[in-house]
Amino acid sequence: MKKDDRKKQKKRLKEQKKATERRKHNDVVRRAHKAVSRYPEVIYVEDEGDPDFISIVRKAQLTIDLDDPVLCPKPFRDIYESIARRGYETTFLGFGEDGEQGQQHAREIALSEMAFRLHYGQVIYERIPEEVRRAHLPYNDAIVDFQDHQIVIGFSSMLKTKGTGGTIYYSRKEPRITIAGQEYRVGFSRHAIDQAVVRLNPNYLRFEASYDVHSFFAKSVVHEPAVLDSRNHPEQDAFSMYDECNNPLFISYDTYVNRVYGLEGHEPDPTKGIFCFRLGYFPVVIDNGFAKATSFMRPGYTGTPERRLLLEANSLPRNVKDFLVTEARENTGREVLLDERLDVIKWFHQNGVPQVVQFPTAIYDHTPTSPRKMVRRVSIKDRVKGFVAGRKSGPTPSK
Repeated sequence: MKKDDRKKQKKRLKEQKKATERRKHNDVVRRAHKAVSRYPEVIYVEDEGDPDFISIVRKAQLTIDLDDPVLCPKPFRDIYESIARRGYETTFLGFGEDGEQGQQHAREIALSEMAFRLHYGQVIYERIPEEVRRAHLPYNDAIVDFQDHQIVIGFSSMLKTKGTGGTIYYSRKEPRITIAGQEYRVGFSRHAIDQAVVRLNPNYLRFEASYDVHSFFAKSVVHEPAVLDSRNHPEQDAFSMYDECNNPLFISYDTYVNRVYGLEGHEPDPTKGIFCFRLGYFPVVIDNGFAKATSFMRPGYTGTPERRLLLEANSLPRNVKDFLVTEARENTGREVLLDERLDVIKWFHQNGVPQVVQFPTAIYDHTPTSPRKMVRRVSIKDRVKGFVAGRKSGPTPSK
C-alpha cells in the first residue's frame, strides 16, 4: 500500500471513530434530555445565600440522577414525575378525609410527605464531602421546597463582622437583647456555635437536621436575658434560648409537653401560646455593639440557674442530689429526647426553673429579610450536562 493511501485510510478510520463517539454522545444526551424532562424544573432563590455555598450546592445538585434506583426509590421517582406533570398540590390532593380511618390515613400521608420533602436535599448534601459541609454549616443552609411544577432551592446565611475579640456571626433578623439597661444586637463567636451544635444536635451536617440547627442562630428572635454564677465568672451576663415543641408528630412534643410540662391526656390551650423548651445558656461579652456569645451551657451545667437551684436544695437526700448533679453534668440534650436523663429536667421544671414555657408568638421568624429578586433557573442544557457528568463520575462521597 502506498504511503498516501495509508494516510487516507488512517484519516478515514479516525473520522469514523469520531463519528461513532459523537453518535454515542448524542445518544447519551438524548436519553439525558428525556430523563431530566420528566422531572420538575429546578430554580434557585439566592437573595440570602453565601455565593460560595450556593456554588457548592449547585455543583452537587446538577449531578443528581433521579433515574438511579439506589439514589431515588421508585415511589419517590413516581412522585417527582407527577409533580412535573400535575404540580405539587395536585399530586398530594385528596388526603385527609373525614372520619377516624381517614384521619389515620392523613397522618400516614403527612409522614410520607415529610420523608419525600427531605429526599432531594438529603441527596444534595450526601454529594457534598463532609469536610466541605463542616466548613459551611451551620452558618449556611439550603432549603428545598416544592411549588407548582418546580423544585425551589433557597438559601439562608448568617452575616459576620469583625470584633475586638474575633469574628462575630449574627442573624439577618438582628434580634436585640437588653443588658444593664443597654440594648445590644445578639451575636455569636465561632467557638460558641461550634460548641452548641455538638451539644444540640451532633447530626447537624445531615440535611434533615441542618435546617433546625441553622435556625437556632439565624432565625431565632427570642433571647431571654439570664445571669450565670460560676466560680470563674460570678454574675456573668448571658441569654437563654428555646426551641419549639408544638407539633404532636414530633418526639419533642411527647417528651417536653406531655411528660415534663405534664399535659399528657389533656388538650393544650391555644390561647396561651406556643410550647417551647429551654435549650440552654450562652454567656456573653460586649463586643462592637453586640452581646456576643462565647460558649454554650446546657441546663444544669456549672454556673446555670438550674445547677444553683439543685445545689441549694438542702431538703434533698444526698444520694438523690448526687444522682441529679451527675445527670445534669452529663446531659447533652439528645438523651432527654431519647428518654434518658429526663428526671433532672423534670426536677428543674417543677422546682423553680421552667424548662417548658409558652410564648404568645413564634420564637422563629422564617420570613425573608430581602425581596425575592435573585431567582435563577437551571437550564435544560445545564441539567443535561450535569446529568451526563453524574452518570460518568457517580456520586461524590459524603465521607
